[in-house]
Amino acid sequence: MSKMGKLVGDVVFLVVIAVLLGSSLLFALNQDPDKTVLGYRAYHILSGSMEPELSKGDLVIVKAVPAEQLQNGDIVTYYPTGEAGTTVTHRVVNTLMKNGQVWIETRGDAVEQSNPVFPGEAVIGVVVFHIPLLEAAITWIQGHLVLSIVVVVLVLAAWVGIDWRRRKRGKEAAEHSGEA
Repeated sequence: MSKMGKLVGDVVFLVVIAVLLGSSLLFALNQDPDKTVLGYRAYHILSGSMEPELSKGDLVIVKAVPAEQLQNGDIVTYYPTGEAGTTVTHRVVNTLMKNGQVWIETRGDAVEQSNPVFPGEAVIGVVVFHIPLLEAAITWIQGHLVLSIVVVVLVLAAWVGIDWRRRKRGKEAAEHSGEA
């Protein structure tokens, strides 16, 4: 492999590790449901009501969006009326204007009946992408934050040490071949 290819591979690896660690820390430390990280927030899918699009255990990344911008077909996460702390992620089937306020009707893809209409201010945002079955990993990281950081640091240290040793052996081999 060329030196440039190796360098690009190393940089990509480090960026992926940094993004995973940073995202995990941000989402693990940010338990307040009203706060976002750069306008995004992660939520777990707790039921199969959105299958096959979203399954139980998936992690959804939600972008904060005002209710006025929602369109039929958008998948949204919202607070159902009267259920503090609980969130629902379903597809918008209708938006209504009533007394100058937006009202939303949603339905799970695997469900035939729509949810009760709720005010647009209950909308947290629109699902922008999801990662299948990531709930268990995030839950574990949140419960073992210090251990998670230690594991990542140890893996990075081992990777750097192995890479340093490989480079050192390559230099020694080059020096020995140059002396002959």
